[in-house]
Amino acid sequence: MLHGYLLEPFSTWVVKPLVLAGTVARGTTTLIPKVMRRKEHYLIMPQLMETLMLVELDTWVGSLQALRGKLVRGIDAL
Repeated sequence: MLHGYLLEPFSTWVVKPLVLAGTVARGTTTLIPKVMRRKEHYLIMPQLMETLMLVELDTWVGSLQALRGKLVRGIDAL
């Protein structure tokens, strides 16, 4: 999952699921950007983003901060 500190005072994160590439149809590259993590390609699914409580999240595996521009464009496209 991708997280952001949009609602930090409320102990929540905005998350977007990462789906293993090849398991779903890709669609447009703007709406569904592809990233590589641990030698696997994943699709970021901004259309499925939601806010979750921190206690509901599993192990944090890394940051995609470097892709901020791509992610914002994907959200804007929605």
